[in-house]
Amino acid sequence: MGESVTRMWRDYENGVKYLADTGLARKIPMCVRFYEGNQWPTATANTRNFPRPVVNIVKMICRNKKAAILATPVRHRYHTNREDASLEQFNRFAEYAAKKIGLERLHMRAMGDGTVKGTYCMHFYWDAEAEGWNGVTPGALKAECIDMLHLFVENPNETDEQKQKWIMISSRESVAAVRAKADDDVNGDDIVSDEKDV
Repeated sequence: MGESVTRMWRDYENGVKYLADTGLARKIPMCVRFYEGNQWPTATANTRNFPRPVVNIVKMICRNKKAAILATPVRHRYHTNREDASLEQFNRFAEYAAKKIGLERLHMRAMGDGTVKGTYCMHFYWDAEAEGWNGVTPGALKAECIDMLHLFVENPNETDEQKQKWIMISSRESVAAVRAKADDDVNGDDIVSDEKDV
């Protein structure tokens, strides 16, 4: 167990280093600041009294691009070559599932990330602890947008995610929350914050 955790931590650190080495860890926040109108460098003693006008045409261009993409809603539709097959139930269920997980809202966020940061990632997963859609069966499909600075893969050059040996998503959680999720055989005192000296 300890070896796999050590390997996982090493993979995470390598992922962070890769983002830094490619410049993405610096460029993506810079693109976000530029989009938000924070386009001037930090003021120096010589420039602190200079006016800092901002005509943010970048935001307008990004909003136009996003609006053009979102003008056509994305839907999951089933098709078949058999004339006697009815897929109406499947298509209604796909619409229901999309509404249940808030797919329209997620698409808006994804398109925002795509236009400002250059790319986006949507993560679909099965949440076994969620209440089922019929109120009886446990579990439900969930989805979330992942910031690209929190996504790490085994091989960054492989574009097919199905061929990745592992995909890691980092998130910030309190130590208490992680201890609550740990298996019964894990010593809770061994779970400490990243900043604590071990």
